Amino acid sequence: MATTQTVAVFQVHARRTAAAAKALLGETFAGVLCVDRYGAYTWVTERGLCWSHLLRDFQAMAERHGSGWYGQRLVRASQRVLAHWKAWDQGDIDRETMGAHIAVERRGIVKCLERAAAAAHAAPKTRRVARDLLGLQEAMWRFTTEPDLAPTNNLAERMLSVMASLKAQDRAPFRFVVDIIDAHNTGRPAPSLLPVHPSQG
Repeated sequence: MATTQTVAVFQVHARRTAAAAKALLGETFAGVLCVDRYGAYTWVTERGLCWSHLLRDFQAMAERHGSGWYGQRLVRASQRVLAHWKAWDQGDIDRETMGAHIAVERRGIVKCLERAAAAAHAAPKTRRVARDLLGLQEAMWRFTTEPDLAPTNNLAERMLSVMASLKAQDRAPFRFVVDIIDAHNTGRPAPSLLPVHPSQG
């Protein structure tokens, strides 16, 4: 699935691979994505990591024998990162203030990941995840340099193509269904899910 603030598209594919992602997004996709760490998206140069998924990774560290100390600190720091972004998104703080707060959290998170990668001997999986994330710093913090990129892909995970797109555009689902049926019965083109620009009427 792929979503924007106004359009959601779901596609069924036999496998969850890079080929499937390219079939959905297009071979020449040049936009910015918010994704999890699954390998199917590594071909996208401009991508950000979803912090909801990172938070789950950190929570798993917190609950794993041998890495609770690291995981607990990473969970709390991640929650603060998301809170700072939300405060900016809701207009409670400006972007400069958000950036300053997140910069503090970033230093702490990187330091904690470095310690986990080097010292969590009793938790090999935690060490692997920490090392992976240290190599993905640009993607982890992409949302701080891309104003239109959210830090999570929660929107994609909760949307259904037609109904969610209509809701995002404040369009009535019932009216849309009626228009589809009417278009079919009269031989006219089906209505589009794409948002209509005010200048287009």
